[in-house]
Amino acid sequence: MLNGQDVLCLNATGDGKSTLIYLASIAWKGMITLVVCPTNFLESDLVSSLQKKGMSTQAINDETLVIASLIGHDIWAEAKTGVYQVLLFSPEMTATDEYDTFIHDKVVRP
Repeated sequence: MLNGQDVLCLNATGDGKSTLIYLASIAWKGMITLVVCPTNFLESDLVSSLQKKGMSTQAINDETLVIASLIGHDIWAEAKTGVYQVLLFSPEMTATDEYDTFIHDKVVRP
């Protein structure tokens, strides 16, 4: 991870996965850390926890996209600007065309 390689980490609750998120965000200033969370509850809990630690974080799932569109925000476009250090996705979101387009964008993965 510290050498810039993508990491897939599957661990049980309480095994320290969040530490990897913190390390990645600290080690790669200016880069986006992508995290897949199994539930919206865990996404919102992690967003809250990371924001309390001063990290700019956004969950992208069906709910957050609907809410954002209602108030005139485009989360995908905001995310491409690098405003978020950490982006959390639902597993379902990773199967969408929008996600695929996002992770293959040259701004996101130079």
